[in-house]
Amino acid sequence: MINKTIKLNNNLLYFLIVICSTLSILVGYNYRIDMDKDKTEPGFMGSKPFLNDGTLCKAGSDDSLCIKDILDDFSANQRNILFLGNSQTGAVNDFSIDDINYVTIIKNQFYKNSNPKKIKGIWFPNANIIEFEKINLLLKACNINIELLIIPVFLDDMRDYSVRNKIKEYSENNCFSNNLSEKNKPLKFGNLVISNNKIKSKIFIFSKLENLNKYFRLDLYKFRNWIFNIKPESIRKLRPAAYKSNINALKNILKNRNINSQRTIVYIPPLLNYESKKKIPYDRKEYKKFKTDIENLCKEYFCDFYNLETLVPDQFWGFKSSTSLFSEEKEIDFMHFTAKGHQIMATKFLEILYKYKN
Repeated sequence: MINKTIKLNNNLLYFLIVICSTLSILVGYNYRIDMDKDKTEPGFMGSKPFLNDGTLCKAGSDDSLCIKDILDDFSANQRNILFLGNSQTGAVNDFSIDDINYVTIIKNQFYKNSNPKKIKGIWFPNANIIEFEKINLLLKACNINIELLIIPVFLDDMRDYSVRNKIKEYSENNCFSNNLSEKNKPLKFGNLVISNNKIKSKIFIFSKLENLNKYFRLDLYKFRNWIFNIKPESIRKLRPAAYKSNINALKNILKNRNINSQRTIVYIPPLLNYESKKKIPYDRKEYKKFKTDIENLCKEYFCDFYNLETLVPDQFWGFKSSTSLFSEEKEIDFMHFTAKGHQIMATKFLEILYKYKN
């Protein structure tokens, strides 16, 4: 009996030591994050995301009503234009306080010219086409008529076919509520999501876990890059299964929009170093085939195809924090250009959009 009691006490002591050690590590790691003055939000690494401004919305952000407000602002009697994008749309390199994203620049120009079309943008980091399809299904559920939908297709993002939970929530929420025009009506989330939010709001350590998880995954990502000597210009090979799933998702979007005679622009986004023939993070043969696949898809499903890979000159891109764990050197940023790049994008799309006046 005494031996059993001692064994039980030892197990309990061991359990308490593990719990206390884990909590100490979490608190210490959180302190390091809070004290790191140069920390950036994971996924941006030195570029800065734009704030939700009523025109551009980061889907899946903490501002959960942002996407609802964007869609609610679209009107059935207006000619609605929606830009989808990843962080190239929603972030800027070498940020200054007056920088404006290209979607907002376009909207402001249309407003100056008294153009009746309503322009909005929805973006999220590393967005793949399967997630864009979820957004398109949300538009359909909300009976939102998008006269012109603009979709960038990044080869790098087609290496992934997972759908993040917050994007799933949008598509599963039956257009957020039964009446979209009730602006102050909260989103209808499932019981699991509601319970999770309550726990995080009441227990300090759980409220920190999501933030810790983001930065821990970032450090793991840096550790992997250090171990395998992965650099920004390292070639990202195609993943056939993910590529095929993204191609099928794009087909589904185009088929769905063709049924309703809605127009779609699909474009190859600007790519640093392509025109100057310096290193790019793709196998050039695979990249060439990818562009041909997207162009042929537009021919088959009647979308308007634009190749903008050389639009933003090399000098209007920037650098980012090191993506290797033990390096402090700045690295080339192949995804985010500067405010000048956003101005160039806006000018090009204004030229394109003026063709859609009728």
